[in-house]
Amino acid sequence: METDILTATDSVQLNARAAIAGAMAQAFTDPRRRRSRLTGEQGTLLRAAWELIATIESDGTGKDVALGDLPIAKADIEPVIQWLTTPPAAAEDAYVTVYGLTMPRNCPPYETEYLHWTDATYRSQQMADIAAFYRAFGLDIGASRHDRHDHVALEIEFVAFLLRKLALYMESDKREDSTHEQVCVAALESFLHDHLLWWAPTFARSLEGEADKAAQARTDDSRLVIGAMAGTTRALRAWLTAERRWAGVEPSGRIIAPMVEPPHADDEGELCGECDHQACAPSVFAANA
Repeated sequence: METDILTATDSVQLNARAAIAGAMAQAFTDPRRRRSRLTGEQGTLLRAAWELIATIESDGTGKDVALGDLPIAKADIEPVIQWLTTPPAAAEDAYVTVYGLTMPRNCPPYETEYLHWTDATYRSQQMADIAAFYRAFGLDIGASRHDRHDHVALEIEFVAFLLRKLALYMESDKREDSTHEQVCVAALESFLHDHLLWWAPTFARSLEGEADKAAQARTDDSRLVIGAMAGTTRALRAWLTAERRWAGVEPSGRIIAPMVEPPHADDEGELCGECDHQACAPSVFAANA
């Protein structure tokens, strides 16, 4: 009976974390590429998931703090829900207002733009490692949209995928063999450590600053929409803080900043290709049949 209780508890927590991660992935996807808007029922489930995680994390405030960390008690899921239920036209306008029409130099949503070394080979190796994680779990990138493997939304979506797999495993009746669980846990911890956690909090803080400035410059209803974007970045930082602690990743004191080079007219040809470590790739996961 005790094992069953623990299994159920673990499963509920994992499903809650996966729900939040899935919402974060959608929240940081270009609104022009979102699959759908959040429904009222989904919003209710998301609030419940956030409340559960906040309760679990309530005793972690102030512990092992890393740069960019934000205790979950200091963030809210409501801006995420507001942002994901914003009508497409209003969301697209706010997105372009904050990000601009090209890659923002202050808050690029791509991991490799934060690498301290801008050498193309070094960046390609990092991109190849990200793609290898995806392929290891039988994931392809859907052809309906295009973006790079290292986009923040895609990396978060991969974390959500691993959390869902772990939750399903906890609920299954085939837990005698723990190999599957060990592989998923190891992949989650490695991916968070090697990829998402070292740069995404900096991205979120930078984006929050850009959104706050954009909101202050507006006097119409779009100010509220852009404000929801800013609140969403705080929720992302809080979720990342919680995931870092659960994964046992040591807090980082590393100071980073985006290393985006100004665009050049002859760079366009470098942004497309068919290899695994290309600069760009389609961005929607689709499991292999």
